[in-house]
Amino acid sequence: MVSVSIVTRPSLSLIGMRVRTSMADAQRDCGALWHTTFCPRMDELAALGNGDSYGVSWGVDYEAGIFDYWAAMPAPPDVSAPAGMARTELPEGLYAELAVPSLADLPASYAAIYEEWLPRQKEYAPNFQAPAYELYKNDYNITGSLMLYCPLKCNDLSRINKL
Repeated sequence: MVSVSIVTRPSLSLIGMRVRTSMADAQRDCGALWHTTFCPRMDELAALGNGDSYGVSWGVDYEAGIFDYWAAMPAPPDVSAPAGMARTELPEGLYAELAVPSLADLPASYAAIYEEWLPRQKEYAPNFQAPAYELYKNDYNITGSLMLYCPLKCNDLSRINKL
């Protein structure tokens, strides 16, 4: 059984690059976005934030498994995106938080939340109006661990003010 925490995350402005992909091609496409496209340009954004980076999944067609995946870093809202990059926003909201020991564990971690943990929840449901995202702290290259955040909505509206 996975150890999931329920947390409220603040909104965050990001700049990065994206790829439209499918669940079938995500491992290849998202990896290529990071390694061949975004990572070589991360220095352009490094001074704007704390060195953390984000992998952000915005659903496009849930039934077909199509989504936009962003590799991005925090940036103040008043900073323009460099050429070839764009801005995306993480909305404030309620999230299921899960520590992921390594990148190799990421697919199983998504499955653990969406296929095991969430179906057993009576109080929470997935929020398909917000993105799921991975947080790669600035020490990711040393630790290899990351955090996974999956957006939630409360089924029990009386709980909203208690969170």
